[in-house]
Amino acid sequence: MKIYRMLLLLIGGIILTLVIAYCVIGNNVLTSYGDETAQAALSTASKATRRFLDEKTAVYSAVGRAIAADKALAVAIAEKDIPFIKAYAQRVNALEGINLVTIIDADTTVLARGHTENAGDKPGFDRVSAALPLKEGKAVFGMDTDCRSAIVLAAATPLLLDGQPVGAAVIGLKLTPGAFVDSIKKTLGVECTIFLDDVRYTTTVMRDGIPLVGTRLENEYIYNKVMNEGETLITRNKIAGMEYDTIYWPWEDMSGKRAGMFFIGQSRAELMNSQRTVIYSFIIAGCIFGSVIFLLGGMTAGVISSLSNAEVDATAVRLTADLAPIRAQQRAVRNAAAHALDIAGRLAAAVEDLSGRIEQSARDAETLKEITGFAGANETIGRIVNETAHSTAQSSIAVRELSRMAQDLNGVMEQLQNNTFKPIQEEFHGGNRIYSQYFPGVVNLKQE
Repeated sequence: MKIYRMLLLLIGGIILTLVIAYCVIGNNVLTSYGDETAQAALSTASKATRRFLDEKTAVYSAVGRAIAADKALAVAIAEKDIPFIKAYAQRVNALEGINLVTIIDADTTVLARGHTENAGDKPGFDRVSAALPLKEGKAVFGMDTDCRSAIVLAAATPLLLDGQPVGAAVIGLKLTPGAFVDSIKKTLGVECTIFLDDVRYTTTVMRDGIPLVGTRLENEYIYNKVMNEGETLITRNKIAGMEYDTIYWPWEDMSGKRAGMFFIGQSRAELMNSQRTVIYSFIIAGCIFGSVIFLLGGMTAGVISSLSNAEVDATAVRLTADLAPIRAQQRAVRNAAAHALDIAGRLAAAVEDLSGRIEQSARDAETLKEITGFAGANETIGRIVNETAHSTAQSSIAVRELSRMAQDLNGVMEQLQNNTFKPIQEEFHGGNRIYSQYFPGVVNLKQE
């Protein structure tokens, strides 16, 4: 049973170690793999977003060149044909991917808008999208931050008549207040924010269900790297109390100035939940595997234990047969010694009794002498005493001889015991623990 328990403990310890190692290694692998996967996903999302913006910019530039080539619009601007201009703007605004069209005259007055009925306002030459096309006759494209209530990805194209700018057309996509970032999240599965300087102008990141619009970036390191140094930064940042894997990169307005940042990110809570799910699966699988191995190990240990018990039984039978003659000799020697001691004891008692009788006879002779005055009594008494003393001495010698013989027999018995049983006990060291149920005699010898 002891071997059986040791084997079970050994198997259990190995299984527990393997399960723990399995979970630790799995967690490390998953964490590393999860981080790499998250960064790869964010990198892909940021590249997709940039590619989308670049493609849209190219489309708007192409549409602007097509409008500039249509002289009918330039003539309508010169003639102030507002219905024609308004209808024209609405047709362009209906094109796919365009949700802003504004047509202005040479002094920046808005003649018509394709995305709204509002017109007649005058933004002025402070706006890059008006100043460059009208003053220098150059087309310009990029992020327009001068629009009211929106950041626009646009292309501004001058409209020329006889080589002179009579107006300009601004065509693009409003990125705010939220349609663009919402589409990025829906399409790519990541959070998206457009910063104007360090302020979240539009975002999908929420706190208590409310978008964090108008809040500031609370990380000077990120702001310095992106806005001051113009780097694309892949990092981890805490937003609204939650950890995010993030990518930040700058964007420029139509003048080429860094005006804000794009943000793509993913909450690490989702990654950690996925990791926990996988770890739990590892633990369950490890427990099932360990249980199966433990049962198999228990069965194997039982077989080994039964084989060990069978060997012990066989050894016990063999040793019992070998020890039988020795035990018989031991009993014979002990019986002979006991018999010799018994004889010596009885002889000693007889001698003592005889001595008592002689002393009594001497006393009787002395009494007879006093009474009778018999002259020869002294000689007779002396002879009796001498003969009795001689007999007593001979008896004492015989008793001592018998005692010596008994002691010799005991010595022989002890020598036989030491020469026969002690080596067996030493050979089977620990017999008191293992073989006590089979060889009580052997165990007791050591105690004697």
